[in-house]
Amino acid sequence: MKIQEILKGENKGLKKALFLFDKEDSDKKVIFKFNLWSRYYFNQYFTSDDAPFHQQLDQNNLNIYRGKIKSYTNIVFRGGAKTARTKLFIAYCIANDKNHTRKYFKVFGQFLKKR
Repeated sequence: MKIQEILKGENKGLKKALFLFDKEDSDKKVIFKFNLWSRYYFNQYFTSDDAPFHQQLDQNNLNIYRGKIKSYTNIVFRGGAKTARTKLFIAYCIANDKNHTRKYFKVFGQFLKKR
């Protein structure tokens, strides 16, 4: 069955299975499924094409989730979709990780005081 047929169909079980991932799945496959899931359920966040650096954001988020790296700073220019993509990625992992890895993201923010 084709992906488009599953997404347009009424079978919720097939849709859920389409997005699930586990620890044996390749990074490329997980990121593909994340992008499919996020655009299917949250298409309002995708008003323009992805920038080339979005692939790196997705890869870094997956690396953090899988424990491949201990930390990274998500720095992109204002309007670069860093917050939306990261929040969507976390939601995707919680909803679709078959192994229930549930590794958590630590978010640190620094706010500048007016001087």
